[in-house]
Amino acid sequence: EALLSELRAEPSPQTLVFCNTIESCRRVENALRRRDRRGREMDVAAFHAALTPPARKQALEKLIGAGQDTPDVPVVLVCTDRASRGMDFPAVGHVILFDFPRDGVEYVRRVGRATRGGNAPGRVTSLALGRQLAYAKALMTANARGERIDMDTHAG
Repeated sequence: EALLSELRAEPSPQTLVFCNTIESCRRVENALRRRDRRGREMDVAAFHAALTPPARKQALEKLIGAGQDTPDVPVVLVCTDRASRGMDFPAVGHVILFDFPRDGVEYVRRVGRATRGGNAPGRVTSLALGRQLAYAKALMTANARGERIDMDTHAG
C-alpha cells in the first residue's frame, strides 16, 4: 500500500523501484500488475538476473521509451541493484527503495539513478520498517552531510 501510495502521489513518466532480491522483485512486480490489470495506471516491467538478456533489454527499452506509445501511462521498472550499476537514466524522475539497501554504497548507487545526467530534480522515496529504520535514518542523515557510516554500527 505504501508503494502504491508513492507511485500515485507524484507520478513520473519513468520510475525505478529497487528490491534487494529477485524474489522481492517478483512479488512487487506481481502485486503491481494485479492492482492494475488493464495497464491504465502504470506499465510495469522487471529487470533482474533471473530474466534472459533479451527480456532485460526489452524492459530497459520500455523504460527508455516511456510515454511514446501511451503518454499518460508511466513505466515502473522493478529491479535489483543490477540496474544501479553503470546505467544512466536521465528521465527517471522517481526512485523508490522498496527494500532498503543493505549497505551505504548501494544506497548511493540506487538514489543516484534519479535524473542521472538530466537537468531536472529527481525524487527518492525510501521505504523502511522494523529493524531497518535505525540504519536507514543514520544512512540518510550521513549521506545528506556527505559522510560515510559504518554499517555494522547501525545494522539491526
